[in-house]
Amino acid sequence: MCAASCSALLLALLLRNTDVHTLLTSKTDERDVREVTINNANVSGKRLRDVHLPRDVLVLSIRRGEDFIIPHGNVEIELFDRLTLLGCLPDLEEAEDMFA
Repeated sequence: MCAASCSALLLALLLRNTDVHTLLTSKTDERDVREVTINNANVSGKRLRDVHLPRDVLVLSIRRGEDFIIPHGNVEIELFDRLTLLGCLPDLEEAEDMFA
């Protein structure tokens, strides 16, 4: 999927659900968005549903090379995938450690 398509999808999502914009841009809560690279061979090849993420972490997107993948439970994670995560700060740090 090209960058223009991803931008259009994000814009459509933001227009349909203004809470997403608030969630992504709020500076008053303890949440953040981070991108992590999969460097842990133990999670490579596992389906997203089989990776036990911390409770307050949501995978927003997966970038594999130049491709963007919409995450769902059956997507297999590969080494060097870049996951965009949303969650509370302590849980994000735990997820970062898990994928390092």
